[in-house]
Amino acid sequence: MRVIVSRDTDKSFGMGLMSSMPLYYQRIHHADLYADALLPYARSIVATAAQMENLLKSEADVGGVVRVGMVESLFDALAEEALLAYHHRFPKVQIEVEVDSTLALKAALRRGTLDVACLIDDPLPPHEWQIACSAEADVVVAASPFHPLASRKRIMPEELAAQEFVLMESSAPYCVSFQNELSRREVELRPFLTLQRSDMARKLLQDGTFLSVLPRYAIAASIADGSVCVLPVSGLSLTQTVQVVLHRDKVPTPQLTGFVAVLTDRIHERIA
Repeated sequence: MRVIVSRDTDKSFGMGLMSSMPLYYQRIHHADLYADALLPYARSIVATAAQMENLLKSEADVGGVVRVGMVESLFDALAEEALLAYHHRFPKVQIEVEVDSTLALKAALRRGTLDVACLIDDPLPPHEWQIACSAEADVVVAASPFHPLASRKRIMPEELAAQEFVLMESSAPYCVSFQNELSRREVELRPFLTLQRSDMARKLLQDGTFLSVLPRYAIAASIADGSVCVLPVSGLSLTQTVQVVLHRDKVPTPQLTGFVAVLTDRIHERIA
């Protein structure tokens, strides 16, 4: 027999159900509850032991592993400088980097398979996450300077409906926000291609035919060299939050704290 008890079910029913279950299954149920409750304390003990072990060591002598997750656009914009700067400070620490979507990285943080992640998302709730750094990033409509709309000083959102777009995958929060804003204005886009990598979208823009929606930091170099431009879409001003986050149960080690500090410096230089 399989019994599913809703969280909204009356507590008296739940107690009656538990009392009717065999003692063996009640013990398993209670053991699972205790294990879940003790897990944060176990993680804290392990982290505290690591902190004590490294307390008297210099940054150059500290070892261990830091497991980092980054979304692709932030990896391209920040990772090279951040990783090299961190390795200079902590030469004996091994760094493992996972590049994936915001959704997948948050799931990995919850599982404990990542220590820290750098995401672009709506502001995350502090009751579940430790927000080590937060900065607002502009999200823009980008095109080649040879696109017919590039010479315009003002573009109405309704005009975007006739254009072909290269968009990021639907799990990219800034694309979701952009399309929701246009839907509110009853404007529907025609993406002919959906990608996972913003650098590929940037390259396709240079063909001169397509538009894309990207964080400004992802195309900053192309804007600077004149190969990509930002279209002045009237009344459309979007931002998304870049965040360095740890799960609420994560107790930072000195190695992890050092990496967060280095990454935060890069974010303030490139995005904030």
